Amino acid sequence: MKPVHVQAWVNQLAALEKPDGSKISPSTVKRIYAILCAVVKHAMKQGLITQNPTDTDRVTLPRITAPKVDIFT
Repeated sequence: MKPVHVQAWVNQLAALEKPDGSKISPSTVKRIYAILCAVVKHAMKQGLITQNPTDTDRVTLPRITAPKVDIFT
């Protein structure tokens, strides 16, 4: 597994549609990606792999946009 494969997987996750037709949120993609990172980190600790293909310097995650907040005065 290489960073290019991880990036392609992240892009596929970001393009997934929910049953109502909307796409999954960037924060959901980030949570799923965090699980993959934990699995890869454990594999590195066990000596199963030598490099971390999920390194955030090599993979770009979708941007999380903060919701607009209306302040009532």
